[in-house]
Amino acid sequence: MPHRTLAFRPAALPVAAALACMVMAAPAAAQLRPYFLSATQAFTHDSNLFRDREGAERSDRISSTGLRVGVDQPIGRQRLLAYAGVRRNKFDEYSQLDNTEYDVNLRGDLSTVNRLSGSVWYTNSRSLVSFGSYTGTTVVRERNLQTLEDFGLKARLGGDARWVLEGGWSHRDQNYSSEAFRSREQTSDTVSLGVRYQPSDLLSLGVAGRATEGRTPEYRTTAGGEPVKDKIRRRDLDFTAVWVPTGLSTLSARLSLTSTDHSLAQQRDFDGVTGALTWAYRPTGKLGLRVELIRETNDQSQLAWLPDTLDDPANLTLTPFEDTRLLTTLKVAATWDATGKLRVKGNARYTHRNIKDAVVRDEAGRPVLASASGTDRTTALGFGVDYAITRAWLVGCNLGWEKRRVSDDGSQVSFPYEARTATCLAQLTLQ
Repeated sequence: MPHRTLAFRPAALPVAAALACMVMAAPAAAQLRPYFLSATQAFTHDSNLFRDREGAERSDRISSTGLRVGVDQPIGRQRLLAYAGVRRNKFDEYSQLDNTEYDVNLRGDLSTVNRLSGSVWYTNSRSLVSFGSYTGTTVVRERNLQTLEDFGLKARLGGDARWVLEGGWSHRDQNYSSEAFRSREQTSDTVSLGVRYQPSDLLSLGVAGRATEGRTPEYRTTAGGEPVKDKIRRRDLDFTAVWVPTGLSTLSARLSLTSTDHSLAQQRDFDGVTGALTWAYRPTGKLGLRVELIRETNDQSQLAWLPDTLDDPANLTLTPFEDTRLLTTLKVAATWDATGKLRVKGNARYTHRNIKDAVVRDEAGRPVLASASGTDRTTALGFGVDYAITRAWLVGCNLGWEKRRVSDDGSQVSFPYEARTATCLAQLTLQ
């Protein structure tokens, strides 16, 4: 089966180019300052680049040079939000991993006078796959670039009324440059339709049905066998709520009754509960806290979590599909503006993976086992400090620690490791 390389769709290229020109041509004294252009230089030391077992660690130093442009512009009742960036990564010892990453995120919020509103979006990104995401007992150490593309729309009828009708559609593609990861490539389409009840500005309740049809084009039923297509059919009944108990706190929740069926990879079939819970708390203007709990299968769609506001560009990031049946993740992040120039950041993450039907490979990348299962747990901690020298110049340093533990039943599908990272950067932003 010929492999299709995923790239920008032709319609997206002129949009991205136009946005870049708009940013660079924007007047410096724009009243709302909706545009920005930033350049970043960062240096990172990674104590365990390939996420190897204890005793086999290989460290390296990475130089990352990036350029990013963006716009967040209200246009009457509408809003345009766009970010585009490119980054060149160079490795000191393992130059075969040198790569160029990019990301393009476009979103338009639309509104009419007849209580009809909605959003359209397009995202496309390419990045080096984390070696910690591999499944199996060994790591394939070749360069593996992952490309994710997602686009779609959501519509709402009702505006600020108590009852609102909502619907949406999205399409997603995930591709890899490495042959060892072809079994993770997926294409899917999702549609949803539901209603939302808004008794006040402080409470919103919703229920919706969601249907996903997906395909894994190069799934393998046996080690070294010919690739075949695994068809994925997922159905969800989503119950959602947004509650603002105080002006300092917002609680968002989604509880879904989920059923997933695979035509071939039946080990990953799932019937149960998935969902997400997010608590955002800002007790003071200088201190912020965010807690997220996510329970999802390997076949989640963006329509399940696309927020109504995207003030943080990180919210546009997609989660890659993995060789897993179920993932449970807890994230905690906090920021403290100690002074007008100094910001302190901290974060923690705990992920439990239920891995099903992993293709286990040897050191040369040859498949040796086509069906295995087990669990592992990964804990990660981060701490950083940013200092704004001037309005345009920022410097910062970040420390990271990551450790994975493998359960007794996971020896065929995962391996333990520990890694430490240290990054320092300088950033210039023109706005």
